[in-house]
Amino acid sequence: GNSIRLGDSETFSFESGIVVSDVKSLKGLEFNSLLLWNPSEQSYPDNTLGRNRLYTAITRAESFLFIASWSRPSSLMPRIDSQLVRGEDYTQDG
Repeated sequence: GNSIRLGDSETFSFESGIVVSDVKSLKGLEFNSLLLWNPSEQSYPDNTLGRNRLYTAITRAESFLFIASWSRPSSLMPRIDSQLVRGEDYTQDG
């Protein structure tokens, strides 16, 4: 059946299921759907390395890119009201 597994440089496989991995291990690979988990300023700072990491992360998705963030996202990310984003900001009242 489907499983959740760690995908790193030593154990990466394309079996059915969910792969949890870091951006470095995904370079050069593509997936139908990808979840970018908490793209914070700490993970993707506004510098060359942060931009390169974020570019690598978002371009791994072939069809669907989902982004979940519980803290303030990196300043490199488009704002929730951007035309590039279809999303919900659950931190707002109303």
